[in-house]
Amino acid sequence: MSFHSGMRRSLALRFNVRKPRSEGCSQSFRILVVDDQSILRCAIADELALAGYEVAQAENATDAIAMIGGGATYELVLTDVDMPGPFNGFHLADFTKYVSPDTRVIVMSGGSHAIEHVSSIDLFVKKPAPSAELRRHIANVLNSGGATEADPPTIR
Repeated sequence: MSFHSGMRRSLALRFNVRKPRSEGCSQSFRILVVDDQSILRCAIADELALAGYEVAQAENATDAIAMIGGGATYELVLTDVDMPGPFNGFHLADFTKYVSPDTRVIVMSGGSHAIEHVSSIDLFVKKPAPSAELRRHIANVLNSGGATEADPPTIR
């Protein structure tokens, strides 16, 4: 087998494995993934798309705010906290809940952040979160309709 035929076979196997599957969610939810680290954002978006979600991406809170303010609707916004520009993930969470109170918001960060923003988010996830754990958090927030008294937002 030549290098090129081996490469084609490898790519074919990769694409066959990456076909979207619908068992990850029973209904097609729209999710906006916001992170300035393009490799991480694209990896999360790809993983969620493979799980059957409709996924849009924004590289910062300013772009995400423009998308939401322009009429785009999502069942969930998954955002990093610290991004370049005048707005961060907490600003995005506040804006999202103001425009669309039923939209769920999960905020992720590798750093420590103040708790005063808890009212505008449904869940806080410490980065890096394993992909299986992140998918479980997303499914729980979407299927439960958000945080409840028995399941308050988690601040780590």
